Amino acid sequence: MYASKRAVRSNAEAFFSARIQSLPPSPLYAGPYALAPLMKLPSVHVMCGGVPPSESFPLEVGTMNCAGGLSVELDTNEVALAQRYAPFAWNGLKAWLHQHVREIHNPPGEWDLTIGAGSMSSVDICVSMLCDRGDVVLVEEFSFLAGIDVLRSAGVQLIPVKIDKDGIVPSALEELCMALAKE
Repeated sequence: MYASKRAVRSNAEAFFSARIQSLPPSPLYAGPYALAPLMKLPSVHVMCGGVPPSESFPLEVGTMNCAGGLSVELDTNEVALAQRYAPFAWNGLKAWLHQHVREIHNPPGEWDLTIGAGSMSSVDICVSMLCDRGDVVLVEEFSFLAGIDVLRSAGVQLIPVKIDKDGIVPSALEELCMALAKE
């Protein structure tokens, strides 16, 4: 593993890629002049990062009609927040997701979640965080092509693992891991 330029804050950070470990703390969130708290205030107009003034938001209120007759209404404040850049608009959604995951899945220990722009964007972010060029990644021999594209663009070495109707063949995975350990 690569040595970090800053102290490792969690066990997970030891697995971060060299690129991610080398990034300095964000001035938006860290330090005495952190901008994030100020950017949440409607009266503050921060001219960095492309943050538009709230007067430019075109929507005022919203109603969504869902299958089964459920209707969701967003008031003026909620609609204004929804038009702002993340993470400012996600507090309500993130709180709901935390509660949902806690109630349905009950993960052990300390945990958090993040919200992505979509599945492939999230996969790309994870690969960037965890893989360096030249790293070896084991993949099922028949894998999702968009996922393979993300891994290839990261410059990792892909090694296919044999699968059958039940998924990865354990003996094939074991053989492959033993062969890689000898290299």
